[in-house]
Amino acid sequence: MGIKRSTLYYIGKTGINKRQEELRIKKKIADISREHPYYGYRRITAQLRRDKLIVNHKKVLKMMKELGI
Repeated sequence: MGIKRSTLYYIGKTGINKRQEELRIKKKIADISREHPYYGYRRITAQLRRDKLIVNHKKVLKMMKELGI
C-alpha cells in the first residue's frame, strides 16, 4: 500500500480532557489566591501539591499570568 503501519493505527489524542483538567487547575488556583491573596506561584504550587494535585511550578506561573493574578 505504501503507507506505514503506525499511520494506519494512529489514534489522535483528544484535547477535551486536557482542557477540562486545565480549567479545574485554574479554578483551584483562583480559589487559593482568593483565600490567600499574598501567595505567589511557589506557595500556590505547594498548596496544590498538598491538595494532591501535581502541577509544575512553571505551569502554575503561566496560568496565574493568564488569570491576571
